[in-house]
Amino acid sequence: MIRISFGGSVLRNRAELDDKVRELMDINQQALGITCVQTDRACFAELIRQAHAKTGQRVVVLVDEYDQPCSTTSPSPRRHASCAMACATFTR
Repeated sequence: MIRISFGGSVLRNRAELDDKVRELMDINQQALGITCVQTDRACFAELIRQAHAKTGQRVVVLVDEYDQPCSTTSPSPRRHASCAMACATFTR
Protein backbone atom coordinates (compact mmCIF):
# COMPACT_ATOMS: atom_id res chain seq x y z
CA MET A 1 0.00 0.00 0.00
CA ILE A 2 1.16 3.49 -0.81
CA ARG A 3 -0.05 6.03 1.74
CA ILE A 4 -0.22 9.71 0.88
CA SER A 5 -1.41 11.76 3.85
CA PHE A 6 -1.62 15.52 3.92
CA GLY A 7 -3.19 15.51 7.41
CA GLY A 8 -1.66 18.05 9.75
CA SER A 9 0.08 19.85 6.91
CA VAL A 10 0.09 23.63 6.94
CA LEU A 11 1.41 24.65 3.57
CA ARG A 12 1.60 28.32 2.73
CA ASN A 13 2.52 28.14 -0.93
CA ARG A 14 3.14 25.90 -3.95
CA ALA A 15 6.81 25.39 -3.06
CA GLU A 16 5.86 23.99 0.35
CA LEU A 17 3.30 21.69 -1.29
CA ASP A 18 5.97 20.44 -3.71
CA ASP A 19 8.32 19.83 -0.77
CA LYS A 20 5.61 17.85 1.04
CA VAL A 21 4.99 15.70 -2.04
CA ARG A 22 8.72 14.94 -2.29
CA GLU A 23 8.76 14.02 1.41
CA LEU A 24 5.78 11.68 0.95
CA MET A 25 7.44 10.02 -2.04
CA ASP A 26 10.63 9.50 0.01
CA ILE A 27 8.68 7.97 2.91
CA ASN A 28 6.89 5.53 0.61
CA GLN A 29 10.05 4.57 -1.24
CA GLN A 30 11.72 3.71 2.07
CA ALA A 31 8.71 1.78 3.33
CA LEU A 32 8.58 -0.30 0.14
CA GLY A 33 12.31 -0.66 -0.38
CA ILE A 34 12.05 1.04 -3.77
CA THR A 35 14.11 3.83 -5.29
CA CYS A 36 12.53 6.06 -7.92
CA VAL A 37 14.65 7.28 -10.80
CA GLN A 38 12.04 9.90 -11.65
CA THR A 39 11.22 12.87 -9.45
CA ASP A 40 8.06 14.55 -8.21
CA ARG A 41 4.89 13.55 -10.05
CA ALA A 42 6.67 11.02 -12.26
CA CYS A 43 7.99 9.32 -9.11
CA PHE A 44 4.43 8.63 -7.97
CA ALA A 45 3.64 6.68 -11.14
CA GLU A 46 7.02 4.93 -10.98
CA LEU A 47 6.43 4.03 -7.34
CA ILE A 48 3.16 2.34 -8.26
CA ARG A 49 4.76 0.42 -11.15
CA GLN A 50 7.75 -0.69 -9.07
CA ALA A 51 5.58 -1.74 -6.11
CA HIS A 52 3.49 -3.87 -8.47
CA ALA A 53 6.60 -5.38 -10.07
CA LYS A 54 8.14 -6.11 -6.69
CA THR A 55 5.07 -7.76 -5.14
CA GLY A 56 3.26 -9.10 -8.20
CA GLN A 57 0.06 -7.75 -6.67
CA ARG A 58 -2.19 -4.80 -7.33
CA VAL A 59 -1.12 -1.66 -5.52
CA VAL A 60 -3.50 0.14 -3.21
CA VAL A 61 -3.03 3.91 -2.96
CA LEU A 62 -4.55 5.66 0.05
CA VAL A 63 -4.74 9.44 -0.29
CA ASP A 64 -5.77 10.85 3.07
CA GLU A 65 -6.95 14.43 3.50
CA TYR A 66 -6.07 15.38 -0.06
CA ASP A 67 -7.76 18.75 0.37
CA GLN A 68 -5.95 19.63 3.61
CA PRO A 69 -3.13 21.65 2.00
CA CYS A 70 -5.64 23.77 0.11
CA SER A 71 -7.89 24.43 3.08
CA THR A 72 -4.95 25.64 5.21
CA THR A 73 -3.38 27.95 2.63
CA SER A 74 -4.02 31.64 2.37
CA PRO A 75 -7.69 32.58 2.00
CA SER A 76 -6.80 34.08 -1.36
CA PRO A 77 -8.98 32.39 -4.00
CA ARG A 78 -6.07 32.52 -6.45
CA ARG A 79 -3.72 30.65 -4.11
CA HIS A 80 -6.43 28.16 -3.21
CA ALA A 81 -7.06 27.46 -6.89
CA SER A 82 -3.33 27.02 -7.52
CA CYS A 83 -3.10 24.59 -4.61
CA ALA A 84 -6.13 22.61 -5.77
CA MET A 85 -4.68 22.38 -9.29
CA ALA A 86 -1.35 21.15 -7.92
CA CYS A 87 -3.04 18.45 -5.83
CA ALA A 88 -5.19 17.34 -8.76
CA THR A 89 -2.17 17.23 -11.08
CA PHE A 90 -0.21 15.10 -8.58
CA THR A 91 -2.81 12.34 -8.52
CA ARG A 92 -3.32 12.13 -12.30
